[in-house]
Amino acid sequence: APTSNPMGFMPIPSSAGVQRPRVGSSQPPSPHQPQPVQLAAAPAAPPPTVQTDDTSRVP
Repeated sequence: APTSNPMGFMPIPSSAGVQRPRVGSSQPPSPHQPQPVQLAAAPAAPPPTVQTDDTSRVP
């Protein structure tokens, strides 16, 4: 009975891993890289917005 549990869990994560690489390209590391890149882009967006406000205040 205990062996059936781990076996059932194995197929579940396997399915998710196959879908993940499919969304990116064909490799699991591919989708993992774009995720961190988006996180870095989010914080980078606020800085430019602040600069635009400063320029608007000057004129």
